[in-house]
Amino acid sequence: FQAEDGIRDLVRSRGLGDVYKRQPLSHAIARVGCFLNGCCWGLPTTLPWGVRFPKSPWGAYGQQVEQGLLDAGGAHSLPVHPTQLYCSLGLLAIFFVMRWAYKHKRHDGAVTLLYPLLYGALRFVVEIFRGDSARPLWGMTVSQMVALLLIVGAGAGFLVLSRACWRADASGKSGGENT
Repeated sequence: FQAEDGIRDLVRSRGLGDVYKRQPLSHAIARVGCFLNGCCWGLPTTLPWGVRFPKSPWGAYGQQVEQGLLDAGGAHSLPVHPTQLYCSLGLLAIFFVMRWAYKHKRHDGAVTLLYPLLYGALRFVVEIFRGDSARPLWGMTVSQMVALLLIVGAGAGFLVLSRACWRADASGKSGGENT
């Protein structure tokens, strides 16, 4: 069956698994940049690790003034969830999981699909605490909808690969040591 051979060749091509095993680390660093910039802030919180951003016409402070949660004369925003740091810590965890998975993989493509699955789950949860995103559909942010697509797509990819490639690998028809 030619489609199976094409899928198998695509899965075995080096690249995505190698990239994805490192991607979460660079993404985690970028999210620290978001924190330092004050973008991608969270909802107001009373938790002890809530962070306050400085007075600014945009960002958490500007939004809270606009929503009437804060008087415009204040120097800082109300404490908000540091969603950028939640994401950064989650991405660091994904980085270590990806490194482990890459060293212990059994099937081609498994590591490549693991990143969108794990990141989709992380992003879906972190978005629950975000304060800067509209929730236009079923109370979800656009990023949550995209995260669900990542999860479903990765799940479908695992299903397709398990039927088209991994069964053949297990029977000895083909083998591989790539992503």
